[in-house]
Amino acid sequence: MNNVIDIQTGQLELKGCFFYYKMTFEQALNLSADFKYETLDHKNGYKWIYLKEIDLNVSLFHFGLCFKNEHLFQVDFGFSSPDEIKKTWADWSKENELSRKKLYEKWLTENLSGKRNFKWGKIEPYYDPRGGTTGILINYKNNESTTMHKSNGGESAKSNRNINNKSGSWWRKLWS
Repeated sequence: MNNVIDIQTGQLELKGCFFYYKMTFEQALNLSADFKYETLDHKNGYKWIYLKEIDLNVSLFHFGLCFKNEHLFQVDFGFSSPDEIKKTWADWSKENELSRKKLYEKWLTENLSGKRNFKWGKIEPYYDPRGGTTGILINYKNNESTTMHKSNGGESAKSNRNINNKSGSWWRKLWS
């Protein structure tokens, strides 16, 4: 598989479309027309574009592009096999999510040579015990002191050392 993430710039390449730090919401929205997507505007300076079911070889990727004041500053993503996206919350277990985190760690090592910190920012897998989800989070360098995370029913600013928290309804919506 070609790298989705350019380790020199932090730019994402998805099927020939390039998403990058500080690109505008409008620019990303124009590129998103090539994908199955949804948008969410929290009316507080934060907007999201959710790209769904992007087939990259044998996995289906999903990307949450977070915009602060109209500019991309954080990406939350993950991937599943086609069979996995058919699962429901009834199939959920902490053990499965921790296994997924290990899978994401392995993917990052294979695709980014084991590096997690770059001149443009950092990338790391996470497990969120409150939201019950696992993913990979890109925090761009100028964004590391404060990041915006989804939280059960709302938004809150948190240090990037805290875990990204997604409500179950958001995760279910992502795959619906």
